[in-house]
Amino acid sequence: MNTTETMICKALQARLEDKGIDWVRLDSVTVDKGERRIAAVVDLEGEQDTVDVSAGYELADDALKIVGVEASRPWMTGVLSLVLEAKGAQVARPGGMQGAMIKMVR
Repeated sequence: MNTTETMICKALQARLEDKGIDWVRLDSVTVDKGERRIAAVVDLEGEQDTVDVSAGYELADDALKIVGVEASRPWMTGVLSLVLEAKGAQVARPGGMQGAMIKMVR
């Protein structure tokens, strides 16, 4: 991971912990700006092996949209797709440090 990816990983981990999601640990995050994809290696409590997750993204000035998601476990791809469908794949870009982090993946 480069410095930007390390910062993104730490920010995402902090956000998960703030939400009380302490059973997920991000091992690494990589960003491919050219392909507009972000990938993560995730350690889930109770799982023996890590899970690889990747998603495409689109950025607008005020929003981040997730475009497709895949996981190394097919059932997890299905669950993540259902969550995005139910919750919406687009989120408003936050201000402050979180917004600055999102700008880094442009």
